[in-house]
Amino acid sequence: QEFMLNFRTDRLRHAQVACLAEQFELLLTRIARHDDAPIASYSLVTAAARTVLPDPTLALGLPRPARVHDAFMTCAHLNPGRIALASSAGDLSYRELELCSRGLAQMLLTRGVAAAARVAIVADRNAALVVAVLGCARAGVVFTILDAMHPPARNAACIAQAAPQLIIDCTAGDGQEQTRFEGPTIRLEHRTERLL
Repeated sequence: QEFMLNFRTDRLRHAQVACLAEQFELLLTRIARHDDAPIASYSLVTAAARTVLPDPTLALGLPRPARVHDAFMTCAHLNPGRIALASSAGDLSYRELELCSRGLAQMLLTRGVAAAARVAIVADRNAALVVAVLGCARAGVVFTILDAMHPPARNAACIAQAAPQLIIDCTAGDGQEQTRFEGPTIRLEHRTERLL
């Protein structure tokens, strides 16, 4: 049997496609030889890939990278007056963004949203989204971001599946009725002067 792969040369290199074809061939061969095996037992790791990939059974021994909010805090400490966030709704300096994110983190903890709790952030692309992400990261909560432009039924299904302890609404909602979410919800204003 043979198959043909068509691909865009402006997006993929020939070597990448050859690697994908080799993985696909390996997968089909294993399925043909062991068609009753559980799907989790199949692998796409070819012999060539195995020589360059780390052994997953061994500890990596690499230093843990800095957390995003720790790196942000370093920048905020070194450049408090510089603009950290520029948007059509206004600008925030590093100091202001640090204060906003700290305030949200404290508010989450005050509301009993403990570290490792789940939070859903429903957002447009605005300043409130950045504050929400930094605040959640500082509080140590696990968060998922949902695009407010997605159909409400899809976001509702995602929220139901995630079962967050809290929903943070960062939608702009200018002149339109706010979406109602099932579950405890707080709203972050998207205009920077109201975030402070």
